[in-house]
Amino acid sequence: MNDLGENLQEYLEYLQVEIKEKMDNRNIMEESYAYPETTFTRIALDLLQEHDLTGEAVLVQYHSRIGSGFVKVDGYFLDEDDTCLDLFITNYISAAEVQSIGVTQIKKLLQECIRFLEGCAHSGLEKKIPDINNARELADTIHDKYQQLEQLRIFVLTDAVYTDRKASYDPLLFDNKIVNFEIIDLRRLSRMDHEGNAAEPVNADCADLCGSPLPFISVSGSECSYECLLTSIPGNMLLQMYAKHGVRLLEANVRSFLGATVKVNGGIRDTLIKEPDMFLAYNNGLVMLADGIETEKREDGLEGIKKLENVQIVNGGQTTASIFFTERKRHDIALERIQIAAKIIILKDVQGDARQNIIANISKYANSQNSIKASDLSSNNKYHIALENVSKTVYTPDGKGLWFYERASGAYKTMLARFAGTAQQKRLKTIIPTYRKLTKTDVAKFINAWNELPHIVSLGAQKNYAAYIDELTAKEQAGTYTEPDADQWKRIVALAILYKSLFSISKKKFKAFQGIITTYTISSFAYNYRDSVDLMEIWKQQKLPFGLTEMLTKWAEKIEQALYSSAQGRMLSEWAKKEACWDAVRNFSVSMTRSLLEQKNDEFTGDSISESRTVENQA
Repeated sequence: MNDLGENLQEYLEYLQVEIKEKMDNRNIMEESYAYPETTFTRIALDLLQEHDLTGEAVLVQYHSRIGSGFVKVDGYFLDEDDTCLDLFITNYISAAEVQSIGVTQIKKLLQECIRFLEGCAHSGLEKKIPDINNARELADTIHDKYQQLEQLRIFVLTDAVYTDRKASYDPLLFDNKIVNFEIIDLRRLSRMDHEGNAAEPVNADCADLCGSPLPFISVSGSECSYECLLTSIPGNMLLQMYAKHGVRLLEANVRSFLGATVKVNGGIRDTLIKEPDMFLAYNNGLVMLADGIETEKREDGLEGIKKLENVQIVNGGQTTASIFFTERKRHDIALERIQIAAKIIILKDVQGDARQNIIANISKYANSQNSIKASDLSSNNKYHIALENVSKTVYTPDGKGLWFYERASGAYKTMLARFAGTAQQKRLKTIIPTYRKLTKTDVAKFINAWNELPHIVSLGAQKNYAAYIDELTAKEQAGTYTEPDADQWKRIVALAILYKSLFSISKKKFKAFQGIITTYTISSFAYNYRDSVDLMEIWKQQKLPFGLTEMLTKWAEKIEQALYSSAQGRMLSEWAKKEACWDAVRNFSVSMTRSLLEQKNDEFTGDSISESRTVENQA
């Protein structure tokens, strides 16, 4: 279908090569790349996560006939507060040329996913689903968490091009829950992968949303590189924008900190309910970025804002979400009496890195007076920069490869994209294959699991990362911080090998909650045998020694039993977040015989790695 564009054909071919490479080169740490469809799904999920459109999603791969219809789901993500659920369904064609997908096929896929959701929530489907490929885990999660879910999103992932782009997929009200739909087709994948454009622009027709153009005043000087407009936004307009676009409305830095949803602020809620007319006076308002505006005469003869182009909120995400969620729970809120102050910034003639730096700074300084820390909003703090610099200098023991620390989201793909289609790109992929890429949240997970904080890791990637950064900040304030060096990076890589290898084993051995079992196994093992494990030996071998692998496999079996036993019927994903769970599993692990370790001791023991029981070397 040449009319769909040569660029998309090139990207399709690139995507198919990437899928083949991942499947051909997968190792024990990359079970996601066993089949073409799952490999495509994993690539798409990773792109969505890189662009903060979802979190760390779990592959599911479940397709079955239920009654007179089919159900299908290929992945899911549940946010850390158990209030926002993303479901993913894949349509992988694997054609040599670009294919199209129309509205009829999309609706069929969405219906299969909705049927799965409805069945698990109300019809006992979770009892019929086999305990394989994380499907039963997802079904039980939906059944147990359904009442507290506030937002649901269904993503269709496809390697075809969606041709009916004018067809509307407005949010659906399902069981009094908002369900949003996203079509991630070949065009959007290409934009995310090569252009850094994760989503369709969020445009707002102010005249349509609130009945007339917004009044405004311009307060920027003629020599400024930006235009600044001051206005007030009606509560109903902001509510409708968030209902349609969700967290896409929030600027990426803020979105990645806040996660997939935002908690309702008590003060904002009380003002909305009790004093809606005072909202403008009490609330700090919004800071918004836009690419441009379209103006139109108002009835009073003055110019007003008719449309906002590619608008994002950089300060006021909690205000926005609080209005949305409060109104959903209390339909008697007088939205027509609520006004929100807004500062709209339009950047002029600023492109590329300079533009991104300005946006990052606006985001950072706009949020500097609330509970969001500047260090949480930016990857540009000294620890991450130092770790990135160290990672570039430490080659694997054979002298042929590197492990890549991705300080900024998408940096790995950006590096490869600079050499697209060249021999240099192929060489880079050989030196730094995908499985050797470690993100900030990866490193936080590996270190906190080893440092005996499995209940913190189980809170989810963002909360665990925040706890990790808080620990680094506390060390800096106490004067005990030291910059990471080559040895620390090697230990971090060893922990990555340890975690990824055990997780791969867990996926084959256990039917559900493999991540929790892996985390608790590593924490309990570190608690009992930390000084017997030589991380530098793991670094040297770039794999787990056989004896350690065998021991950890047996240890994981015992830890799984301890987790389920201590949960006493509670949902394991919830129980694992409690410190009481860690107390129970740790005490159980102490009572386990050490003879298993001693039998294999000479196969994997080495010098003690740390007197202080941490891998961070006081970082």
